[in-house]
Formats: sequence, C-alpha cells, structure tokens
Amino acid sequence: MKKKFCCCIFLCLFSLPVFCDDWVLAATKFNFTRKTAVSSSQDSAASLIPQLILERIAENTSRMTTDEELLDRRLNTFLTERQSLFLQLSKEVQARDALVLTEDNPKKLKKLIAEEDLKIKELQDKIEKNLEDCEKARKEVAARAANLEAVKEKKSFSLIPFNPFAEKKEEQLVPFPSSEKVVLYNNDSTILFSASEGAAAEGYESRSFEKEAVAKKINGLICGSISIYGNYASVTASLYVYPGCKNMGTVTEVGNINDCLTIASNIASYMIPKILNSRPVELIVNISSEEELTPVVTVDGVVHSEYSRMIVDSGIHTLEFSAKGYKTKIITYNFEHDSRFTVEVPMEKEEKSQVLLHFRYPIISEIYADGQHAGTVGDESLNALVTVNGQAVIGQVVSDIDSSYYFYYIPENLAESETELIVKGLPSDVAAQIDKRRIWMYRSYTLLVVSLPFTLYTQGRYLSMVNGYNAGSYSDVDEINRWNTMQRISTGITIGCACFFAVELVRYLRSANRALPVYAQPAGEKDILKGEDWYRVRVNQMIEQKMSLQNVPESESENESVK
Repeated sequence: MKKKFCCCIFLCLFSLPVFCDDWVLAATKFNFTRKTAVSSSQDSAASLIPQLILERIAENTSRMTTDEELLDRRLNTFLTERQSLFLQLSKEVQARDALVLTEDNPKKLKKLIAEEDLKIKELQDKIEKNLEDCEKARKEVAARAANLEAVKEKKSFSLIPFNPFAEKKEEQLVPFPSSEKVVLYNNDSTILFSASEGAAAEGYESRSFEKEAVAKKINGLICGSISIYGNYASVTASLYVYPGCKNMGTVTEVGNINDCLTIASNIASYMIPKILNSRPVELIVNISSEEELTPVVTVDGVVHSEYSRMIVDSGIHTLEFSAKGYKTKIITYNFEHDSRFTVEVPMEKEEKSQVLLHFRYPIISEIYADGQHAGTVGDESLNALVTVNGQAVIGQVVSDIDSSYYFYYIPENLAESETELIVKGLPSDVAAQIDKRRIWMYRSYTLLVVSLPFTLYTQGRYLSMVNGYNAGSYSDVDEINRWNTMQRISTGITIGCACFFAVELVRYLRSANRALPVYAQPAGEKDILKGEDWYRVRVNQMIEQKMSLQNVPESESENESVK
C-alpha cells in the first residue's frame, strides 16, 4: 500500500506543468460535421489545412500574455499541488490508522500517533495555504483590472506607464503580463497534436482534454471542423488557450476544397492577432518648437500624416520626428502595460556650424561625414569643411588611388563652429594588414610551441646527468658538456621565438587598433605645415616614379609586361 501511494505522489509531482518563456502553439486534425463518406483527398485536407495555418503563423514572434491567462496558469499549478498534498494526506491518515493494529506498546503507540498527527497537521496547513493563495491570486487580478480602469479615467499621462503596484513590496502570486516567444509544437508545422479518444470525445473544453494538452506543454491549440458540399467547403477554426480552456476566437472561411492554401491563409490572417494578443495602444504626440512647422512623423518607417493621435499595437516601436531646419528626433520605447501614452517631443533648431578639417598625411581622397560627402582633398585643397551642427561626427576618408580608407571621429566638445581640427591618419587597407599581421603572429606562435619540446627535453636530460654525476652514478663529463651546449642552444632558440612572438603580437594588436576611428584634435600651425610638406614630398615621389617608368626602354618594358 505504501509503495502504491509513493508511486502516485511521484507521478503527480513530476506531472506538474512547466511553463517557460515559450508559448507553444499546436493544431489538431479538423473534423467533418456531416456524417457522409469523404474521399481520400478530402480526408487529407483535414490534416493539410491546420498544417498550412501553422506554416503561415509567424514563428519566434512575441505575444503579450493577459492577466486572465496568467491567473489560469497559476490556478492550474495550485490545483496540481493540492492533488499531490491530498495524496500525501491520505497516505499519512492510513498510516496513522494502521498503527492501532501494528503497535502493542501504549506509550510508543501514543508517541507514533502524535508524530503522524503532526505530519497530518502540516499537510492540512499546506492545503489551507494553497486555498488561501488561490483566493489571493484571484483578488490580485481583480484589483489589477480595477486599477487599470481607474488609470483609463485619468487625463494626465506620461511616457512611463502607470504601475499601480509599484509601491507594493510584497511578492505577487500572479506575474504581470509580459512578452513570450511563439514556437510551434515540436518545432514542426507538420506535426499535429492528437488527444486520446476519451478526451477527444469529451471536447476541447473538458478537463481531461486540458490535462493532456497541458501535459504536452501546449499553450495554444487550433482546432476546427469542415462541412463539404460538392467542391466547396466551410471551414470553422477556433483558438483555445490552456490551461483555462478559453476560446480566444472563432472564424469561418468558405472556399474550394481543392484550394486549401487560400483557405488556410485567410484563417491564419484572422488567427495571428488573436495569437499575438497585441492590444491597441493610443499615442498622443505633442511637438513643441519655437515656430510653427510641419514635421514628418514616422512609426517603424511608416509615415503618419495624422500624428497628434495614433493607434498602434502594443510593443516596441521606433518614432522619428523630422522637420526642415530642425534636428531629427528618434524615440524607441516599449509601449506596453497601458492603453495610452503621451510623447513629448521638443524640436531643436539645427545649428549650421562647420569645422575646417586638416590632415596630417593628406592624399588625394574623398571626405565623408556621417555618410554625407563633405569634400575632396587634392591639389586644389588639402582640407575639407565638415558640417557638425554642434554634434559628434564620425566620418571616413577614402583614397582615390588604391581605395584604401580610414575612419575619423570629431567629439562633441570639439564640434564648434569655425574650429580648425586635424586628423592624423593615413588611408590603408586595414583588413589586409590585419590578416597579414595575424598570419605572422600565428607563425611566430607556432615556432614558439615547436621549440618548447626540444628545450624541455634537453634541459631535463642535462639536469638528470648532472644529478647522476653528483650522486656518483654517472661519470662521462664530455657527454654532460655536450648536453649542456644543446640545452643552451635550444633555450636560446626558444627565447628568440618568444621575443619574435611578442613582437608579432604587438604588431597585430597595433594593426587591429587601426580599425578604430582616429580622433580629431585641435589643429596647430606646425601640424598644418607638416601636412603640406608631406603632401609635396609625396607628389614629387609620385612624379619621379612616373618619369622613371616612362624612361624605361621599350624592350625592357616589354620584358616587364611578359613577366
């Protein structure tokens, strides 16, 4: 009897539903409402339509839970816990009753009965606590709904949503609604959920069917029925949420039974909002500026002509506000847990400020600032005017000769109008240099690793001979000297390889560091003159190189071309 109860308790404990951050969506094979013979193609449509519906529902998207859904999950956990506690209680009561028949000593019997009564009292207290928590969870959700209604009646709103439980420090039995990732049952749209015959006969809203769905960790289930008249079918699909057995919506679609794809697509378009449970959110936008303007307001890249009051789905949205002569404002926020938000947007005028950018190593190149072309460095000018508007700027210098480049950065504290700055960078093929230095670093490291076994072996052999000589068990001095020479040579090679690796490592880190933007600095007159001198020397070198190539005899140039 005890073994039987232990097994029951074990099964109950391990059958507790485990709900993770994923919201599992499944579907069942649809039923036929008319008791008539169906063809094989029509019977296959009963499985094909729910599979196509699952295919068209976006997987790995986010959905919002509701207070009622979270309450049902919590109550289901409490119910399973009470069942387990009741099995333990019945076991302890039977064990206490059996003591009267098995124990003859009155004192020992009284002591054992007292111990069992204590265990029974603990289990009864746990059951009472469980029932109290159930009632408390229901009151929490009811109070939460009442507070949200009170919030909706208020007229003052802010960007930060109102949280009626912010001041409460006690732990909530029912968590607040949050986002969950939608995943398919067994991560495969072709696998349909199949309940037992008894559960299926009792219906989708029965307790037995719910237990089987929860045991498979299914949160949402799409089920339906098909009525066929000729080549046309009426397909009715419903979405159930477990635990709780709540019908979230039902849709009926009529179409040709041979065109299951269209029927499934229309049903999926209706089901997706029900599954994602994205509640509409009202955005009140107040744009303040020094003068009247006509801003361009976009939400997630879509332009809204009427921006003072917008209705969007709850979730993360990016709002962008731009106007001619004003700085662009971008706001990204998670609009959840409330039905209305007020977005205050203070528009600031653009300051048409520019800085004169010099280069310590000027070469013929194109200058870009924040993706916009800022000028050309060449024979006519060795500097460029970069528009900063009082903000930090990241730009790029691209050489016209060999397409080499580097990035530069103007910090905000230097982005002031009529300021002269200098960038001490030289365009180069950074990726190629990093690859080259990395290869040489690997080579040096390989040499170091290869040299270590020889060094360790020779040193170990030399020390063992010296120890043997000191102990009087070895007397060949020439052999000891030979191994001493070998260990010195190998040690020197290893030290040389280590130095080689250290140098290559530093060179690799320096080349990798060149991928970072070069910071602009205040320009001094000496730096500007050095840049001009460097450019003249470089131009003269290029001219001399070009002239030397032109003076090469025709026969030599042909040989060079052949090579």
